[in-house]
Amino acid sequence: MESLSRVGVLSIDGLKAILKAWQGAPVSIGWRDVRGLNWTTLKILEEAGAVCEHTEQDVTRIVNQWHMPLVGIELAENKKMTLAQAYKRRDALFEAFMAREYGDPYE
Repeated sequence: MESLSRVGVLSIDGLKAILKAWQGAPVSIGWRDVRGLNWTTLKILEEAGAVCEHTEQDVTRIVNQWHMPLVGIELAENKKMTLAQAYKRRDALFEAFMAREYGDPYE
C-alpha cells in the first residue's frame, strides 16, 4: 500500500489512470496480463505528469505484486449493480488474490 501511495496510484490522477488502463479488461485474466495492466497504469500516470517521488523498488513492487486487479469492478459509481454483478466482482478479486499467493494455474 505504501508503494501505491508513494508513486501516486492512490491519488485522483492515479484512480483516473487505473480506470483508463483497466477499462474493458476481461473478467478472466491471467497474472501475466495483470502485470501488464499494472505497468500500463503506471505509464498512464507518468504521461499525465502525476507520478510522485518513489523508488525503483516501489515500481517493481506495484508491477509484480499488486494483487488487486480491477477486473469486474466498475470504477464509476454504479447504483444499479445487481447482486449477481457484486458476486462476480468478489469472485474476480478472490481469484486474483489466490493467483498471486499460489501462482496462476492457467499460465
